[in-house]
Amino acid sequence: MSRRRPNIYSDLIFWLFLGLVLFLFLSLDWFVSDSIRAARIDRYILYNVDEVLRFGHLKASFIDPLAVISPDSKPLFMFISRIFLLIPWGMVSVRMMNSLFSIGVIYFLYKTIKKSEGDNIIAMVAALITLFSPLFFLGSISLLTEPVFCFFLIVSIYLYYEEKYFFSALLISLLPMIRPEGILYILVWVPFLVFKSKISYLSLLVVPSLIWSLLVRMILKLPLISIFLYVNRGFDSPPPHDSLMSFSAIGYYFSLYFLPIFLLFAAGLIMKAADRRYWLLISCLLVQFLLVVANNITLFVLTKSLCNQLRFLIPVIPIFAFFAAFAFVRILRYLLKKMRDIPLLVISIAVFATLFSFQMKDLQSFPGGKDENTMSFSEEMSLREVNFWLKGWLKENDIKNVYFEGGQDFTGRILRRVYINLPVGLRSLVVIDRKRLFNPSTFEVFTGATIDGVFVSSGEASNTTDLSGCKLLRSYPDIQLYFFRINDGVKQVRLDRVT
Repeated sequence: MSRRRPNIYSDLIFWLFLGLVLFLFLSLDWFVSDSIRAARIDRYILYNVDEVLRFGHLKASFIDPLAVISPDSKPLFMFISRIFLLIPWGMVSVRMMNSLFSIGVIYFLYKTIKKSEGDNIIAMVAALITLFSPLFFLGSISLLTEPVFCFFLIVSIYLYYEEKYFFSALLISLLPMIRPEGILYILVWVPFLVFKSKISYLSLLVVPSLIWSLLVRMILKLPLISIFLYVNRGFDSPPPHDSLMSFSAIGYYFSLYFLPIFLLFAAGLIMKAADRRYWLLISCLLVQFLLVVANNITLFVLTKSLCNQLRFLIPVIPIFAFFAAFAFVRILRYLLKKMRDIPLLVISIAVFATLFSFQMKDLQSFPGGKDENTMSFSEEMSLREVNFWLKGWLKENDIKNVYFEGGQDFTGRILRRVYINLPVGLRSLVVIDRKRLFNPSTFEVFTGATIDGVFVSSGEASNTTDLSGCKLLRSYPDIQLYFFRINDGVKQVRLDRVT
C-alpha cells in the first residue's frame, strides 16, 4: 500500500485534540481528589489499594532513605514523582504527572505511526482509540505506575523507528525500575538491536538494572533477582491476586468489554503480520501474553487460583490501538471511497466515544475490580465525619505524626480513606514492617524531634495488635502514642492512650 500524502490540517487538529485532552485530564485530577466525587467516575482503579499504597511508599521515601531503592517502591517512578511533589498538592500532583505522561504516550504514538505509515488519519484514529480505552483513561488520572511505564515503552519504540538505537536501548534499560516486567522488554530489544548490527548497545540494556540490583543487595540485603520480583523487606508485597492477571481477565477484556475493537485489532494484526516493520510491536504484545502465562502458572501452583486484574494491559493499549486503527481506517476507506479525512475523523470520534460509554460501565461491573473499594454514599459521609473529628483532635492535642497499620490491614477501604484525607502538612506514614517502627533508632528517623503520634488501625487489627510490649515504648516511657481504632461499620470510633 502506497503512503498517503500528509494532510497539514491533520497536525493542527491533532494539537487541538491534545490540548483538549490535557485540559480534561488536569480538571479530572482535581475532581477525583475527593473520594466521594471520584466514586461517580470510577470504582475500579481510583483509590484502589495499590494506588494508595503507591502514594504511601512515596511519602515514606521522604523520611526513610531505604524506601528510595526498595524494589516495591519502583525507584524511577518514585524519583519522578518526588519531582512533581515539589508542587505541594499531594495526590493531585502525582495524578497530574501521570496525566502528562499519558499525553506524552498519545503524542509519541501519533509520531510513531506517522513515521511508519505516513498516514495522519491512522495516527489520529489510533490516538482516539487509546484515549477512549477506559483502562488508559482511568490510568491517566491515577497514582499507578502503568502510565509512566507505557510512556517509556512507546518513546523507546519511536526512537527505534527513528534509528536512534542508543537512546531507545537506554530508555528500555530503565523499565525494570518502573515495573518488574520491564526485564522482559529488555529481552525483546536484544534481537532487534542485533538485527540492526548494534551489538555494542547490548551492555547498555543491563547496566542500570545491575547497578540497582547491587545496591539492593548491599543495602537491603535482598537477593540480586529481587528487583524483578514482587519481593521486599521494607514493605510487604501486594497480595498475589492483586499483582497478577488471569486468562479470565484477558478473556473478559477482549470479549465482553472491548469486543468491537478487539475484532478490529485482530484484522489489523493479520494485515500487518508479514511486515517486518511491525515485528517489534508484535513482540511487545507477545511479551505481555507470556507474562500472563508465566504469572498464572506460578500463582496456580502456589495458590491453586488465578487472578482477575486488567490494568496491567495499559502499557500495550497504544500498540493494540494502532492495529485496530489501521483496520478501521482501511475498512472505512474501502466502503466510503470518496470520503474526505475530516468526515472520517468525525465518524471515528462518534464510534469510539460511544463504545467508551459502554466499556466504562462494563469495567465497573467487572468482578475482579471491586474487592473492598466500594463504599455506599452514607458510609462515605459517615467516614467523612470521622475524618473531621480526627483532624480536630490532632490539632487540639498538637499531634505531629500519624502511623498506619500496613500490610494486609491497610488494604481495607476505610483505613485507606482516612489516610488520604489527612491534612497535607501532617507527617503520616504507612508502617508495613512494624518491627522497623518498634526499633528506637528507626523511629527517631521517622519522627525527627517529635515522638508524639497516633497509631491508626482498623477494628480487626485492634483486636490482634499489641503495642504495649514493643521496644518503642520501653525506650521512650513518656511517649504520647495513641491507638486510634476504626471499626468496619465506620460508626464506632475509639481512641486509646497506649500505656
